[in-house]
Amino acid sequence: MRLWSRNGIDVTTRYAVLVPTLRKIEGSCVIDGELCALDAHGRSRFQLLQNALRQEERLLYVIFDALFVGGKDIRQKQLLERKEILKALLPREPLLRYSEHVALRLQHARPSTLVDHDCR
Repeated sequence: MRLWSRNGIDVTTRYAVLVPTLRKIEGSCVIDGELCALDAHGRSRFQLLQNALRQEERLLYVIFDALFVGGKDIRQKQLLERKEILKALLPREPLLRYSEHVALRLQHARPSTLVDHDCR
């Protein structure tokens, strides 16, 4: 089990608190998500994520895609199909959050609609 940054840096030891939870995922897989550190109001704060390298912070791994499952490349599948596969893989754990698919017609949505939905 390894955690990689978007720049290809192994950050497993930096965020070791997630390792036991991620090991509960059955089988082998490569998943994509965003690691967040939450403030007292449950909002993601990048500075808190940086602080988590030096002190304990409230972390949450928001997972939104599955790329490989059981040694098979599933990237050619439609996103919604991959998300259904992903949803079935993930255990219910407080450190993990499955990111639901959000489809909005942004031309008529107020600017904060997407942010409001994502932060619930």
